Amino acid sequence: MKMKSGEKFELRVVIIGGGIGGTATAVALQNEGIHAEIYEQASAIKEVGAGIGMRPPSVELFKDWGIYKEIESKSW
Repeated sequence: MKMKSGEKFELRVVIIGGGIGGTATAVALQNEGIHAEIYEQASAIKEVGAGIGMRPPSVELFKDWGIYKEIESKSW
């Protein structure tokens, strides 16, 4: 499809995988006004027995995105 000069369109992104990387990508895109859909093969998101360590730069991003408090409330 060829766009005409000055024509606007809505950017839509599909993300394959709802893990930490896919979810973080979706949040970052949506904060920029870009629609993002996540597709995950698992039927439910649940604990799998693995821990996630977060480095300070990641924590700062979560704070900037406004999701840190929710993540912190679910951590132990």
